[in-house]
Amino acid sequence: MVDAARELAQFGIFSDRHPNALNQLVAKTAAVAGFAWWVVSTLADATWGSFRLVPIKALPPLSAVSLPEMIVAVLVGAWLYKE
Repeated sequence: MVDAARELAQFGIFSDRHPNALNQLVAKTAAVAGFAWWVVSTLADATWGSFRLVPIKALPPLSAVSLPEMIVAVLVGAWLYKE
């Protein structure tokens, strides 16, 4: 089913040509993508830790540092991308 209110709001962003609203939508989407990327990479690191190929104590600090790195990287990539 199509949510008419949501579709109308999204259409308004594109039809009004209001760049600030579109930039906020892109930034939110990029932040969600960065977080999803972090989850996948953290699960991959946890797999290496479960095989005892990486010390378990090394994983939490690496995961904590990589979250802001990934979100910033995706935001910069979204900023550079222009249609």
